[in-house]
Amino acid sequence: MNDVGTIGTPADVNLSYGLADFDRTHSFVSSFVYELPVFKEAKGTMGAILGGWQVAGIFVAQSGTPVDIRAGGASLRAPGNQQRPNLNGSQNVLGDIGPGQQYFDTSVYSAPAANTFGNMTRNAGPRGPGYVNLDASLVKRIQARDRYALELRVDAFNVTNTPHFANPGRDFGTPTFGQINATLGPGDGATGPRLVRFGARVTF
Repeated sequence: MNDVGTIGTPADVNLSYGLADFDRTHSFVSSFVYELPVFKEAKGTMGAILGGWQVAGIFVAQSGTPVDIRAGGASLRAPGNQQRPNLNGSQNVLGDIGPGQQYFDTSVYSAPAANTFGNMTRNAGPRGPGYVNLDASLVKRIQARDRYALELRVDAFNVTNTPHFANPGRDFGTPTFGQINATLGPGDGATGPRLVRFGARVTF
């Protein structure tokens, strides 16, 4: 099946079977909240300034998603069917990133003969780069009275400012095939470059 739930190669359904686009072999997600014990019970000005601090965060580490390697279908002469190249050996991830750099070895793929499908199936390419991210918050809670409190916070998204790279180019025969030239962003369900946000909240 393809991204919108239709069969990508109705002329040969078996070529449409494969991993989901969002499949990740490994996925680790952990959240934490830690109230700093320093001056937690202190009274007066010292307690108001140095007490009541809290650190929280979410850590995510995931392996990459599969690359659905595709090819132009002009020589296939089967409208409505997705063409893919032939795989002639082992797929090796080189790991290089940037324009002109190969993330995986592209020499093992070749164009199918005219009027024939390639031997690759859906999402049978190598996996793209993994995703590691840490979002964290520093919170200061000031208790005014029994029912009133002021909360000051700093939220940092992608604390380590780690780049989250997109999958490499998947179109066989194009100049960017096998190259990573873009990063993920909020529109891709990922955190972009480091972003710091300040906020305040009154509870009562």
